[in-house]
Amino acid sequence: MERTGKDVIFLLYGTQEAQDKANKKKKRQSVIYFLDFSSTLRECQGAESATNDFEQWEPRGSFQSPCILGHEVKYTRRKRDVACLTGKFHSRKSFIRDCPCQEDDYECDIDYHKPHQNGACVIDEGSAPNKTLSILHQCSREDSNGMYYDPNGYVIYVVVFGL
Repeated sequence: MERTGKDVIFLLYGTQEAQDKANKKKKRQSVIYFLDFSSTLRECQGAESATNDFEQWEPRGSFQSPCILGHEVKYTRRKRDVACLTGKFHSRKSFIRDCPCQEDDYECDIDYHKPHQNGACVIDEGSAPNKTLSILHQCSREDSNGMYYDPNGYVIYVVVFGL
């Protein structure tokens, strides 16, 4: 199979057990199957405009807004029920728009929770972050470059879109 995984011609290697009639023992033999799907699958149409065999798709749950972590992202993808080939040189088209972050974009850090669905993250009862120990631990790491993370109740994500 080609490295890109976009080919339609395959060699399938395997083994097969068979009954040897002379010795009445099972024997194993190697088999190779040549599979060519090029005559049964057509080339997909409409990748540039998300029509025909393609659709626009956005990564979100049914109750989420289209804006996730400050970006609205839409991708062009092949429709799930369409049997066609996108081709060896097909590239996924995407639309990216910046938008303001919302409360749903933020997740509480360890030992923090949201007492109300749309409230701020607050520290759990009975927990208290040991900032001195945390700073000493973080600064002793080689990859810290003299920086440390001061917990404020929220998880920090770095998201790169469009790669």
